[in-house]
Amino acid sequence: MTFSQPIGKSTPLPATVTAAAAAATSWDLIIVGAGPAGGAAAIRTARAGLRVLLLDRDSFPRPKVCGCCLSPLALAELDDLNLKATQQQPASPQAGCRIPLGTVQLIANGRAASLRLPPGAVQSREALDPALVRSAIDAGAAWLPRTRVTCCRPTAASVTVRVATADSGDQSLACDRLVLAGGLADAVRVETANGSRPADRRRPPNNRIGLGATLPPASGSLPAGRLVMAVGRSGYCGLVRLEDGRIDLAAAVIPASVAAAKTPAIAVADLLTEAGGAGPELVDRTAVETAIIRATPSLTHRTPVVDAGSDRIYRVGDATGYVEPFTGEGIGWALHAARLLAESILGPTGQLRPPAEAAAHYRRQHRHGLRQRHRRCRLVAVSLRSPLLVGAAVRAAARFPGAAAALARLATGSRPG
Repeated sequence: MTFSQPIGKSTPLPATVTAAAAAATSWDLIIVGAGPAGGAAAIRTARAGLRVLLLDRDSFPRPKVCGCCLSPLALAELDDLNLKATQQQPASPQAGCRIPLGTVQLIANGRAASLRLPPGAVQSREALDPALVRSAIDAGAAWLPRTRVTCCRPTAASVTVRVATADSGDQSLACDRLVLAGGLADAVRVETANGSRPADRRRPPNNRIGLGATLPPASGSLPAGRLVMAVGRSGYCGLVRLEDGRIDLAAAVIPASVAAAKTPAIAVADLLTEAGGAGPELVDRTAVETAIIRATPSLTHRTPVVDAGSDRIYRVGDATGYVEPFTGEGIGWALHAARLLAESILGPTGQLRPPAEAAAHYRRQHRHGLRQRHRRCRLVAVSLRSPLLVGAAVRAAARFPGAAAALARLATGSRPG
């Protein structure tokens, strides 16, 4: 897929339904959040013939704090979705196409080591997410951007969703099932007879936050197809060249480092300098210091995949649980979880499963499909908190590249290619 203009200036993806028309329709499924998890869930359920409404608080395309790496799991899920709009074109990495990714350069304590990665790819979220939404629309889903969900109220027979729109004010939508795919910032409250409550989200102590930006193409000499991971005492930062030439920057840092610096951008620049990755050979420090930085809430968390008070409300993707994304698996987890959700909601003949049966199936499948992946990534994230251990790993990787490649496969959970 190519664009006639730069990604950041692309024409917004228009709505296919008005808020008033959405309020007058009885939906099988309303999906809140059109990232990889929400978009993939909409594609799969709409293709099965369900009446699906996909909505998001933003207009598309829009930037996101994300490493933009597609792991082997993500590529497999995208291939299963058969998205022609995201197919790889390695000979000409134009805007909208995937760039093959096969190398990670680990930098710490002024040392660097290059490791071979299992075959992956890079694609900006400004290209990937609209492609998913377009495929959902093609499958028959309705699309309603610039719509914020304020709360929901489940009953024994349905779920009422209260939304606020820029053009039509507040509206009440009705659906049989509700999917919350709002990511780390999921703030939809569930109304009950005793008031309203947020998600039961559990976060570990000493959690890190995400910081991200996109830098101009001339900000450094980082080659396409290489992921740079710079590790310091305050966290780590990933750098990768996007398909339109920009450099994507995504960091996980302790909040104290941001508080100690004058700005979040300086906190990231200090991390890169400490590791040895800030310089004209990779990325210019001045470009980082002057970048527009976006932040996320605390990264690592655990949230129930099915709402505690209703078997009709499900969460998917980053809204259900997340681990510091050093291995670049966030998009893959989201796409995989969307498939597990769709398989749980849909019965053998494509009809909606009864709520209790669907909820039990989704809990079981999500635990089986993602628990080990999260556990492995959590172990990697904990290891990265030791500068001595990281430094030793970099030195060992530089001396024994074969063993380092095996370690990279273990860290990413991928089999040899």
